[in-house]
Amino acid sequence: MLDQPALSETANRDGPVSPPPSNAASTATIVWPEPDLCLLDEWRGQLPTFPVDALPNAWRTWVPRAARCANASVDHVAVSLLTVAASQIGHARCIAPVPSWSEPCILWAALVGLPSSGKTPAMDAALHMVRTIEDGLAREYEEACRKEPLTPPPRWLTAREARTIDVIADALHWNPRGMLLPRDECGDWLDSMVRDDSQRPFWLSAWSGRPFLVQCKGKTVIRLPRPGLSILGTIEPDMITAALAVADDRVMARFLFAWAERPSFRSLSEMTEGARHEECEAVSRLCAMPDAGRTLTLEAEAFAAFDGFRRLHDAAAGRLEGGEAAWWGKGPGTVLRLAGTLSFLAWAMRPKDTPEPVQVPAWTIKAATRLWQDYFWPHARAIFRQSVRVEGERQAWTTLRWIKQQGKTEVSRTELRRKALGYISDAATAERIAGVLVKAGWLMPLRIEFEGRGSAPVRWAVNPALQVATV
Repeated sequence: MLDQPALSETANRDGPVSPPPSNAASTATIVWPEPDLCLLDEWRGQLPTFPVDALPNAWRTWVPRAARCANASVDHVAVSLLTVAASQIGHARCIAPVPSWSEPCILWAALVGLPSSGKTPAMDAALHMVRTIEDGLAREYEEACRKEPLTPPPRWLTAREARTIDVIADALHWNPRGMLLPRDECGDWLDSMVRDDSQRPFWLSAWSGRPFLVQCKGKTVIRLPRPGLSILGTIEPDMITAALAVADDRVMARFLFAWAERPSFRSLSEMTEGARHEECEAVSRLCAMPDAGRTLTLEAEAFAAFDGFRRLHDAAAGRLEGGEAAWWGKGPGTVLRLAGTLSFLAWAMRPKDTPEPVQVPAWTIKAATRLWQDYFWPHARAIFRQSVRVEGERQAWTTLRWIKQQGKTEVSRTELRRKALGYISDAATAERIAGVLVKAGWLMPLRIEFEGRGSAPVRWAVNPALQVATV
């Protein structure tokens, strides 16, 4: 993370250079100071890019090609591919380093980035392959229904229309192997996951695969012996910050975060090639694996590599606290899940008569360890440090983004409290945050002529430079 100067040490600590105007009509005459650009920094810092060479050989060319065609980041496409592949394996294949410990191929991933940074196209590049398969299964089901009306519901690969726990549970009931839950809804999906205490046990069970009973409307109970739900969602940095404010570390610790930079411009001529037949066939092959569960052990070299990772991982665990410690603690299990996914991604691109792997090879453990430690850990750490910013700086950044998004030229204390800060503050806090922005040169207090009972309204003018700045 890049260190940021304290607000009291900024170049604009002396405040505005002209007296505040007496009314709103005179805002055009304000002489504004040079604003503090540090408050525009999204606090991402310098983060590593996704190491494409950690993927199986056959997928190393697909990821950058798909990213180019979608005008998206390689990071987001690669993480989407891993999550989509894991969702098709689910509980059908588990990874067990020892008899008493096994992990399903279930992953939760959040693609983090500013608006219009290519998150959704990246997710769709991988989802397209699954949806193509799903549409084919739906057609097969419709054909079967013409012959036998009592045919069970078709297999779902994604719970794309599910919005509530009972609907997701019903889908999992008919698809016990597992499913993918795609989420692309302006980020509020994560906030709803972590805010509702009553829903948390379901989410934790959906990640771990432990039995769970869901109480639905009408007193119907759905029994899920082994729920398995992979999650792939897009989210903006400020939505992550809001979720962290109310988050339960147990939920956030299970997510793999990819906070990619906005991709560079690509011409339309570079975006013409879509997914090829062999990649869709490979994902279809994962989907077509027999549902009967099977457990993979580790090859001898993989076993040694994994135990070596665990030893180093354990030595570092005591130096962390809070959300970082919770996320770090899930490392060994996540490495096994990633290694299993990589193993089957490699197998799916081999000739059709190639038998399934019966053990996890050493290269996948080494690749998964590298992904977790050298890529996902720095990104997760950047995410969790959103919650430990100086509170005034974090809220000021959120407020400044809201003002820009709304195109405000003036803003009131009530707007800051109710809309920019989302009812989480009182009037005094709103004024304190506005004071931070005044010192930074982004706001200037207005003196409003007021006749009547009560207090005069409190308003600030907005520096016009904000509308052309990058936030």
